Amino acid sequence: MVKGAPSGCQRTPAGRLVLVRHSVSEISPQIAPAEWPLSPLGRMRCLALAEQLRAFAPPMVFSSREVKASETARIVAGRLGATHQVVEGLREHERTHSDFAPVPGEFEAKLARFFNEPGSLVFGRETADEAGHRFARTISGLIESKRDDADRGESLLAVSHGTVISLFVAGACQADPMEFWRKLGQPSYVVMSLPELTLLTVVESVETTRA
Repeated sequence: MVKGAPSGCQRTPAGRLVLVRHSVSEISPQIAPAEWPLSPLGRMRCLALAEQLRAFAPPMVFSSREVKASETARIVAGRLGATHQVVEGLREHERTHSDFAPVPGEFEAKLARFFNEPGSLVFGRETADEAGHRFARTISGLIESKRDDADRGESLLAVSHGTVISLFVAGACQADPMEFWRKLGQPSYVVMSLPELTLLTVVESVETTRA
């Protein structure tokens, strides 16, 4: 796993699945996490993110409906001249404002239990199994719908969230989802081969750049 941009700026010769964790959000305990917008820093980091993703030349950027993810996708798509489409199944594990834990370490402890007890409703409205299966079905549907594009070397790029991305990668690669979640900054991204879903690259953090 690496931090920083992949080497080179040429278009990748084969189609890839690129899963992007959204950029930094403006946290507000008074509203549901799905409604958190990007912070000013988060919007700046999207510019650097777009430049790193340019190598994949995606014609379309898919995203979760959640504000922080859709904002990230719109900025990236705008910089790359791509279109943006919201896909319902890319959303994060369903949570409410009451699930926000302001005490340091409290949310991570809750999330560790969530990953360790995938069939139990630990918090929110979905178990880890339910969230993971829903996300995997959505990704599989997108891959199937874009199969011809992948055969032509086009990459599939989706902006989503740390928990469901970690569940997906852990399921495909037998990784520890909690340890993987800890590595993913805001933003970060994962590159997998198509159709094999082999993990190729993890860019754990993206720094800011000038517009």
